[in-house]
Amino acid sequence: GVILRDGAIVTVRLEGEKNFSPPGGHIEANETPEKALVRELKEELAIVTKTEDFKPYKTYCEVLGATKTQRTFVFFVNKWSGPIQVKQKDQLKWVTGEFAVDTSADTELVKLLDLLRTDKLLR
Repeated sequence: GVILRDGAIVTVRLEGEKNFSPPGGHIEANETPEKALVRELKEELAIVTKTEDFKPYKTYCEVLGATKTQRTFVFFVNKWSGPIQVKQKDQLKWVTGEFAVDTSADTELVKLLDLLRTDKLLR
């Protein structure tokens, strides 16, 4: 999910993780991408959203081996309730496009920052 404010997006580094990434995660059985994002935003940022609060941005596929492909759905999060906050051992960081060269940005975040910069949505 992309939460954009003043030309920066919110990222999170979960406890035990090395890198910052956009909030989100894997789709569980019987979930749509939108319902998965509702769940992930609550888990990672403690905010409450509804699927109608999202606007589709990009969908892309990545080949992860001879028989595996990962599809990534990216949505703008336009509305939520509650303050954005992370669990005690997680870290929250607002980043601009320049963060793509930081070694603490995961590959998914680097790709997203590049897309947002190309579309002139980031500082």
